[in-house]
Amino acid sequence: CALPILKGGQKWKLEHGYLQIVEMGKRLVQYRIMSQLNQHATTIRLIGIVELLIFLQHTEATLLS
Repeated sequence: CALPILKGGQKWKLEHGYLQIVEMGKRLVQYRIMSQLNQHATTIRLIGIVELLIFLQHTEATLLS
């Protein structure tokens, strides 16, 4: 399975909610986890790009936009 190209603004459907990529850096990603699709009052978190790809693959996330 080929790994997707991550870009700022992408929204991913998780088993229990959604993940939105806020901003991409060279090695880190800012993201937020939301229970509803257009929720904005959530904490922005930081994770490594490789770790986020592993998380998305492990949770079988699907790209929405």
